[in-house]
Amino acid sequence: MTTRALLSGLALAALVLSGCSANEIEPVYLIEPEDYCVVMPFKDPDFSNRWDSPRSHDLGQATTLVLNERAEFKVRPYDEIISLFHADDVKKLGARDVAALTRADYVLVCDVEQFDLKSDVQFLGRGKARCKVRLFKVERRTPEEEAKQAQKDKERQEVADKVGMSIVTEAGGRYVREDTIECVFPSDYHNDYGRLDLKEAEIQEGLIGVISRKVAKLYYTHDEEKIEIE
Repeated sequence: MTTRALLSGLALAALVLSGCSANEIEPVYLIEPEDYCVVMPFKDPDFSNRWDSPRSHDLGQATTLVLNERAEFKVRPYDEIISLFHADDVKKLGARDVAALTRADYVLVCDVEQFDLKSDVQFLGRGKARCKVRLFKVERRTPEEEAKQAQKDKERQEVADKVGMSIVTEAGGRYVREDTIECVFPSDYHNDYGRLDLKEAEIQEGLIGVISRKVAKLYYTHDEEKIEIE
């Protein structure tokens, strides 16, 4: 055995013994350990407003729990989101408002675009979902800086409207990352088309778990999974 081969073997053994994987997936965006993130209620396609849907809050709370357990940055408890219902009109709260009220540096804003509890195969139970995941970063500015940025945003919006371009802007910060995840439940190779014994309530619960874990995994280092089993 050559010296290089021996060293490679020792390095691989060290990774195995330390519990590390040679195929780690890094976060899509690095949030510093001292920063706080909060998760807004997910937008539910069956409701006009993200604050009205029980499922929206189930998804927000589940994602918060996973991030709190696995992420290296700090995560505000979902109880702080629930406490915002004391506002006269919680539906008016945007990402920057939520960040201010929960003392967060980042806000995770997720829109579920598809949440289907029906399988393509008759009599089999399987759910599918697609979710847009955006990360809002707070930018704290002086009043003068805020006014200057507001003017820039206004000019940008005017040009976007002129050419029919859709853009998302929000005062006091910006969206620094956008991803789309797709999920199925169940998702292992033994149930490629679903299961006979699954009821819609069980599919919904399982799909909420899959979505929350996939969203959270975007923001912490984790091992690559060749086959996702949920």
